[in-house]
Amino acid sequence: LLDILFFVKCVKFPDGSFPVFEYVSFSSLSTRSASFSKLVHRSSSSVLSHHAFFCRIVRLWNSLPHIDLSLSFHAIKIHLKNFLWSHFISTFNPSLPCSFHFVCPCCKCSHQSITSNFSTII
Repeated sequence: LLDILFFVKCVKFPDGSFPVFEYVSFSSLSTRSASFSKLVHRSSSSVLSHHAFFCRIVRLWNSLPHIDLSLSFHAIKIHLKNFLWSHFISTFNPSLPCSFHFVCPCCKCSHQSITSNFSTII
């Protein structure tokens, strides 16, 4: 949640000290529906940078339903918390530690395809 909220804050309130769009960009050639913006790396990732913020944020952003960036930061935060909580309640399995995460950070899971319901966070 904190990674996504930090990214949203960087997009909504750009700060020259952290130029987020030097590392990621929204793709116009998305495989998603036209109303969704897919985030892509501007630089290639390596095994060493797998857990870096700009690698994590791309995986997280692309696995979430569409986020309406025209909403207030507070509204986005509430909708994200509600979405992630309902996802956790419906998918958590105590016998599968990876199910604790929305997008698992382990190397084995992070290379699997991500499923999303592609609904809109309103």
